[in-house]
Amino acid sequence: MKTPRILDPWAQTSPPPYIGHILRADDLGLTPEQRKQLVVQWSADERAAIFWYDDRVRAVVVHQPHGVETGRGLAINDKVDQLYRLYDESPTETRLVELPADEAKSGHGHMEVRRFDQLGVAFMIQKDRVIAIALYPAKTNP
Repeated sequence: MKTPRILDPWAQTSPPPYIGHILRADDLGLTPEQRKQLVVQWSADERAAIFWYDDRVRAVVVHQPHGVETGRGLAINDKVDQLYRLYDESPTETRLVELPADEAKSGHGHMEVRRFDQLGVAFMIQKDRVIAIALYPAKTNP
């Protein structure tokens, strides 16, 4: 892991693509002023991030490393039908995210985001695979 740094990733001009789509600023339950004190620790390859506030983990995002899974046994790179079997609750939100033109040229023009705010988990899907998982505080009234 890289050295943690104080950072509001949503205030950056070009945050990683999964920040803002799979994990939103309001998922952390922090005010904009509190987000200025958010400590983010990225993995060396920047495919995983831990979001800390007041010495507590507020969220975790993992993007594409194999072997990382949720408590229900869904891992990154699993087929999307496994997601549908394990998370059969109605998602809070399902939407398509269009990718920048340079990524769309590679044949991956869009991704799907499925959020389960009542569970505090969100998934990013590309083609037929889960490519990212975010864990954040569950919302009782999404």
